[in-house]
Amino acid sequence: MKKRAGVLIRNRWTKAVLLAAPPIALWGLLAHAIHWRPRTLHAGYKLVTTLEFSPDGRTLAVAGWGGAKGEEVQLWEVASGRLRQTLHAPQSIFVASLVFSRDGKRLASGGTSIYLWNVQSGQLQRDIANANDSASLTVIGFSPDDGSLVCGRLEGPIEAWDIKSATLKRRLAISATSPCRLHFTAQDEVLIGLCGVSARGFEIQRWNLKTGAARSKIIGNPHDASLPGFTITAIAPDWKTLAVARGDEVRLWNVGADNEAKRHILRLQPSTVTALAVSADSATLAVADSVGTIKLWDVRAGRVSHTIQETQGRITALAFSPDDGILAIAHRSGSVRLRRLK
Repeated sequence: MKKRAGVLIRNRWTKAVLLAAPPIALWGLLAHAIHWRPRTLHAGYKLVTTLEFSPDGRTLAVAGWGGAKGEEVQLWEVASGRLRQTLHAPQSIFVASLVFSRDGKRLASGGTSIYLWNVQSGQLQRDIANANDSASLTVIGFSPDDGSLVCGRLEGPIEAWDIKSATLKRRLAISATSPCRLHFTAQDEVLIGLCGVSARGFEIQRWNLKTGAARSKIIGNPHDASLPGFTITAIAPDWKTLAVARGDEVRLWNVGADNEAKRHILRLQPSTVTALAVSADSATLAVADSVGTIKLWDVRAGRVSHTIQETQGRITALAFSPDDGILAIAHRSGSVRLRRLK
């Protein structure tokens, strides 16, 4: 056994690597690789329904149904893979969506109610909008100042709630079917919603929360809206890339352009698309299918850049970390897998 620059050389492979790189750089590289190898978070749900990274990427919020202890939302440390906090609701409910406030201090969940938690303490702060007498609250979003929450239901208008007083501020009418995504712009109180499917195509609406004024844009055409199967959507945080999946087909649009021409059509025959996620930089689309395969689609090049094969079957949800470095993968088995992408 030889010694070189304070590092033990145990075999030819190690010796070759050491000759190609300084020891300090090598050990840093090995530590990084070991630290970020794929890991599994055993959430304990029968089905994971939604995933959400905190703004700093250090925490992953996981929600599902059928937990052994009736947990509603779990907070996991991304770096260690350790369960940091379990958030309990007053009653067992189905969680359809999760969203962190922009400062990362609060977490809201949408389902049969909107619950608001303090992320640090895990304490429930508000039960804002009880929906026991109405449809489930399927999408939620914070205003730029984190002072308001907006929610969209399976049926009916979008509602804006004041967090401090837990009072309804405004109802906004939608012209299509159920909203799929909600997003505030950085300017004032302008809300953007991808409002599902209308007879003309996929519809995007903008509202001014102060005045209630709205305007609409149509993406796609009636043929796109009439495709059979369950619709799954994903849109980049900058709202430049929209992906819509039905059955075995995914269609992409450049939403930010003046002409929202269809970019690409990706087919996964014979598999069925079960989950989508668009990276923060709009460069990558993750597409999961019913047999556990994930294809990373290079949006600019129009091709599949990488394929990930999971071994736990059907995938129910996907999420990119804010820096696009980690992909969170939820399985039907109730576990979540973290994979380092870069």
